Amino acid sequence: MKKINFNKGWKFTLGNSLDEFNTFGLDKYSDAAGAAARFYDHCNWENVDLPHDWAPSLQKSPYANSFAGAYPNTSFHRFMIERHSNLDTVYNIGWYRKQFAYDAEWAGKRIFIEFEGIFRDAIVWVNGIYLDRHNSGYTTFAIDITDHLVEGEDNSVAVHVDSEQAEGWWYEGSGIYRNVNLLIGEPVYFKYHQNVIRTELDGYVDASAILVNDCPELAEQTVTWQVYDANGTEVASAKTAPVSIEAYGEKQVKVRMKVDAPHLWSVDTPYLYTLVMRAGEEESTERFGIRTATFDPDRGFLLNGKPIKVRGACVHQDFGGVGVALTDNLQYYKIKRLKEMGVNAYRASHNAPSPALLDACDELGMLVMDETRMFGTSPEAVRQLTDLIERDRNHPCVIIWSLGNEEFSIQNEVWSYRLMEKVTRIAKRLDPTRAVTYGGNNGADFVGANGAAEVRGINYIRNGVSGEWLDHYHREHPTQPIIGTEESSYVISRGGAVNDLEKGLLDSTGNVTMPWGSTPKGWVKYMEKRDHFAGSFMWTGFDYRGEPNPFYYTNNVSSFGTIDLCGMEKPPFYYYKAWWTDEPVLKLTPHWNHKVGDKVTVAVFTNCEEIGLYLNGKLLETRKVERFDAPLFEVEYEAGVLSVEGKRGDVLLRDELVTSGDTAEVRCHSVLEIQNEDDIGIYEISAFDENGVF
Repeated sequence: MKKINFNKGWKFTLGNSLDEFNTFGLDKYSDAAGAAARFYDHCNWENVDLPHDWAPSLQKSPYANSFAGAYPNTSFHRFMIERHSNLDTVYNIGWYRKQFAYDAEWAGKRIFIEFEGIFRDAIVWVNGIYLDRHNSGYTTFAIDITDHLVEGEDNSVAVHVDSEQAEGWWYEGSGIYRNVNLLIGEPVYFKYHQNVIRTELDGYVDASAILVNDCPELAEQTVTWQVYDANGTEVASAKTAPVSIEAYGEKQVKVRMKVDAPHLWSVDTPYLYTLVMRAGEEESTERFGIRTATFDPDRGFLLNGKPIKVRGACVHQDFGGVGVALTDNLQYYKIKRLKEMGVNAYRASHNAPSPALLDACDELGMLVMDETRMFGTSPEAVRQLTDLIERDRNHPCVIIWSLGNEEFSIQNEVWSYRLMEKVTRIAKRLDPTRAVTYGGNNGADFVGANGAAEVRGINYIRNGVSGEWLDHYHREHPTQPIIGTEESSYVISRGGAVNDLEKGLLDSTGNVTMPWGSTPKGWVKYMEKRDHFAGSFMWTGFDYRGEPNPFYYTNNVSSFGTIDLCGMEKPPFYYYKAWWTDEPVLKLTPHWNHKVGDKVTVAVFTNCEEIGLYLNGKLLETRKVERFDAPLFEVEYEAGVLSVEGKRGDVLLRDELVTSGDTAEVRCHSVLEIQNEDDIGIYEISAFDENGVF
């Protein structure tokens, strides 16, 4: 199918601004009235381009839930409104409309509208015709609108969005926050999300698809498969096969091809091939990588048959000023920043990720734990899991499916074993090539979901204890692979030097943790020294709106991120960079502006074998650096220059902190360039004193 970006030229308004009565048109065809109607005067609505999240533009409210970002767009705020007559109305209803012309080239074709993500409870009309309702705020869906379009005239699409009901316990946004596309297919077309590609390390590629015949007569087609390398050169002998499809029927087609001397996809060499499938004038394209991904109870995670430690980050999907409405280049930027830190794996916490994010992971070499939002075997849970796996199963970056996370009420119950067992069967039917897991924060419990999990997911090694329980668990269950689905939960600022919870102050060393958490070196040392432990995902790679632990009543953004909400690194970024990359690293933190006589804790993140700490040129201390360590020093403050020197191999390194004066100059530089009209740019502003000191 041909994909047309449909993001431009939308109209938006909050439901509060509509005075007229809006009817959904359930009584007669094309009978919706008000904002859902085919024709409607929306000239005073806001002009928006998608993706769009209306929540960040709202005033934060002291009556709103800080764990959801303190925005008045959720059910909690409505609950508070009903008890405070002086409050304004809620802001959970949004309307979107778009007028578009019928393209003459669409005649005789099948037209679908695809929404990559709407938060949430979306109702869609075309030309005043009620089409469908989609509850999930995270899964992608497409609707066939062919029969409802009017040739030679203007057509309209209207979308009603209600974000009142949360799906998670963090900031989730409001609106059509991912891309919208038109999909244009021939009368005989490849069925949506039914292309499946499986590969073997010797270069064999098995592909299947389902062809749909939307014609009143038998369709006789010739299907052609071609594989191209990253340079666009055909690298597998083209295969063709005839196929007959009954009128208004469908048929699966399959092929087995061979790529000679294949380039394998890996985190260091993320090589991508392209499969092009054609049936008549219909064409479908899929990128894929040749690789295997397995979990072993003794060797951990194996990529292409070789053990590799999963050094991951859990990430929610919001960013800076845009809320959850990230453009494709922002998705790419987030993955690039994680790679720079040494992270090689991304856990989509706790929901289906954006398609653009998975594309970035494919291209940059980032492993992915792909996660469904709703655990269980209810019709809605099965729909969400099915949508997720069918959409994402051709991405080489996806190495494991996460089927649930911290289901407190049932995870210790015997009957949660039955649920996990069944949902595993569903996942394996959709994709038998990948392992599945469940994020359990219930320690050594094996009675419920943990016992049925193919790979045991551990949320927090420590959980208030030292971690020996996990070694004992491995001895008790030696055939079950183990991965850390969630770890760390330290709270940090980007440049602070003081911990004072009453004043909302945190330092930047990573040594303040939640009761269940670990310091950077605490969890990294544990996982790196155990071959059977596949690896783990830090909580979190980036800060995110909501869950402002430990400042429940004063903040609305988390402090867990090793990178802040705008993409700027916090000091432990360099801890991971030191031990997870081959690059020489020496970083001294946090700053050197204090009061005379203060005892200051400074941290050094480095992979040097030995370091020396100096104050105004005087050596204070030398120290050997053990593997995965992060030295801390207590230094009495004296204005001037605090510096550290070290050596890694033949490379001499130095870093320093300099006492600065008042701001005399502000500098701005571009961090993320805008390449086209769909991009968002990032600019960083920094202050310097009269001597050019940061």
